[in-house]
Amino acid sequence: MLLMIFAALALATGPTLQGFPPSPVSVSQPTVGALTDGAPVIEFSVTNGAKQTVTAWEVRVELTLSDGTSGGLSLAREGYASFEGVVTDRGQEPPFIRPGASIVGTIPVPDMRGLSFAVRGGNVVWAIFEDGSWVGDPERVQANFKRRQDERRAMQEIVGALRTGISTGPDGVAVALTLLTPKDSATEDNHAKRLMRENLKRLARKQTNSAFPVNVLPYLQQLLASYEAPLAAAEKHSQPKAGGPPR
Repeated sequence: MLLMIFAALALATGPTLQGFPPSPVSVSQPTVGALTDGAPVIEFSVTNGAKQTVTAWEVRVELTLSDGTSGGLSLAREGYASFEGVVTDRGQEPPFIRPGASIVGTIPVPDMRGLSFAVRGGNVVWAIFEDGSWVGDPERVQANFKRRQDERRAMQEIVGALRTGISTGPDGVAVALTLLTPKDSATEDNHAKRLMRENLKRLARKQTNSAFPVNVLPYLQQLLASYEAPLAAAEKHSQPKAGGPPR
């Protein structure tokens, strides 16, 4: 299954919400804290004032360094699959934000090369809602939707290959593996397809090394079942609507 939660960390100049319409998603004044080992972190809360759930968002914290330069740290979270219940958050706070709710964001502070820093403030760079509406930086929003669409296409290929393999019969593993193997270096590939190929290769070895016939159909059906719900979630959340908060 694809990993649907990600974080982006960068100490550099970057986008803010200046010039964009007001957002119903807000961020508190960031504060500096520390982990148990003393490593500094920046903490803030993100609040959803809209009528729909936020399924992905990015917050940028602006810093001033002691040498007079400035920069920022960003945290981006993707949560549509968690919102749809097709992935677990392993005991962590889910990355989506329901209407009227808040969640806490934490950014580890990287090595500042001996410089101290002051936190100037934070802003929500962009946010995507459950119906595909969005606010904030359009380029960042489109990049996130493109990533969702790439995930959707990969899962569509995986599901299609597994269904074809199941319908083929005893040679289904080999058929599915062939369908998911890139034809050349220009063929699009990604982590999910590579992982599925490894699963299929293990099944193929199981068939080859067994002294008795192995019915691989239940294994293929199990793999297919593990991708059908994530694919449905990706298809539901991969198309953007016009900019502006949900109405």
